[in-house]
Amino acid sequence: MAPAEAMPIKPLRKRALAECLEHIQFEDEVTSYLDIGPVNAVFNAFVHFFRGAEGRAELERKLAANEAYLWDGHDGLKFQGYNSAELWDTGFALQALLASPFANDPRFEPMLARAHAFVRDNQILEDVPEAEAHYRHASRGGWPFSTRPHGWPITDCTAEGFKCALMLESRDYTPAIPLDLLRDSVRLLLSWQNEDGGWASYERQRAGTWLEAINPSQVFGDIMVDTSFVECTSAAVMALVKAKRRFPGEFDADIDAALGRAEHFLRGRQRPDGSFEGSWGVCFTYGAFFAVSALAALGRGPRDPAVHRACAFLLGKQRADGSWGEAGDTCRTRVWMEAERGQVAQSSWALLALVRGGCDDAAALERAARFLVGRQEADGAWAREPLVGVFNRTCLINYDNYRHYFPLWALAEWHARQAR
Repeated sequence: MAPAEAMPIKPLRKRALAECLEHIQFEDEVTSYLDIGPVNAVFNAFVHFFRGAEGRAELERKLAANEAYLWDGHDGLKFQGYNSAELWDTGFALQALLASPFANDPRFEPMLARAHAFVRDNQILEDVPEAEAHYRHASRGGWPFSTRPHGWPITDCTAEGFKCALMLESRDYTPAIPLDLLRDSVRLLLSWQNEDGGWASYERQRAGTWLEAINPSQVFGDIMVDTSFVECTSAAVMALVKAKRRFPGEFDADIDAALGRAEHFLRGRQRPDGSFEGSWGVCFTYGAFFAVSALAALGRGPRDPAVHRACAFLLGKQRADGSWGEAGDTCRTRVWMEAERGQVAQSSWALLALVRGGCDDAAALERAARFLVGRQEADGAWAREPLVGVFNRTCLINYDNYRHYFPLWALAEWHARQAR
């Protein structure tokens, strides 16, 4: 008998295990058996396995759903960190194309129409049942990282989905996203804001960071509590700025108050050297891209001290070939560490931040643009490079599509500035 089973408080243990199982079954059901991610997807499958005949049907559904986590990549079969990144990738790819000179090219119209349909069809339409009893926030109006069946809306994914929905509205694709659902997106974004003015990833912060002291993971850091992030906050700011313009007079007071708190949060997260630390990408170029973009959306220009210092920090890290390159260990050490050579995605983030921040160093911007053009291959793509995604600063992630749309986006916005 296991030591835990021999403990004298068996009734309490039995009740606790029953409560855990109820939450596991709830998570399975409201996520189409995908669960929030691959870790609990596997653990929950083990739970059903050890339930024997009682859990056989759920185990079969779990194993079928877990197939979505398998990815036959260029270097072999692997287990993904999520069932997919479809909404996330679609949102950025759409914004990159819409920023380009080819936004109205008839050749790309069918692609935009299909992308609009994907964004529309993957917005979450309902809250989960008994949300409060299962420690779930509202869901209706949000967008997931992957697809609607996954069921979990995320703050920055909702922000990117909402922005794309508004950017495509004028094209009159049918059926359109109902305005009531877009209003629900605004309400959901507002409801997610933390007391510190920032936004976390999945929900509002529910407890103190002291819980990290009992983190059982040997791989992931800062996972016990969902705290505010520069990137999630910045994405929410940009979406709410657009929401205020789209629905004038409807949410003005709430949005203005939220934006004021968010700006205070972002300014408080800037380091003395002008940098912003990213938690979901490597690392300071990623943080600068989001933070400067948010401040620019709020109307803060190159003379704003925070914007000026952020741009100065980036200019100080530009390499001789016009690029930027941070090593993945930057996320762990939380201090800038040079990569062996410049990286396309990081250089794109830096160039976007400088353009949006109104940087007047035209030569530095041109060197960055030339670097990106020089790295482009004959088929229009960019080659694979070291990983630039990260999970909570501790686990590098391969976002393979970053090398495709971020260079296009950066070059498009730089080109548009040159044309003005």
